[in-house]
Amino acid sequence: HRQRERGVEQAAGPFGLAAGETGRTTAHLTAVLDDRFSELESLFGVAGSRLAAESHRAAIDRIERIVAEEGIDCDFERVNGYLVALPKNQREVIYLKFQCDLSYKEISEITNLSVSNIGFLIHTAIRSVRKQILANPEALRRTQ
Repeated sequence: HRQRERGVEQAAGPFGLAAGETGRTTAHLTAVLDDRFSELESLFGVAGSRLAAESHRAAIDRIERIVAEEGIDCDFERVNGYLVALPKNQREVIYLKFQCDLSYKEISEITNLSVSNIGFLIHTAIRSVRKQILANPEALRRTQ
């Protein structure tokens, strides 16, 4: 978008727009970083960590404005990030079960965990998300 604003005809690489992995997945935008904000705080102080969070939120807000202003049909919507708070192993099995539509047996083969462990992780993750929603039901209503 920024390139087009500057008069550049195409800002895509040699394989075109949305090629490779990007062309086969849905996008998600988040202000959550791979390095936790506590790590940024230890490196750059509270102000630096806050600046990083604010810049991510501002970038997402800008993308939302561009989508609206340009009438881009991309199903942009804001949703709560309940899964972000889950431990990595729970996020992984939730993703494999509900996004990839895999069976417990298939997930077991991918993760090298027992089928019963997969069931336990999914049950625990769902219970945790339910607890988050019940603790803040207003947040759920804001995304509907």
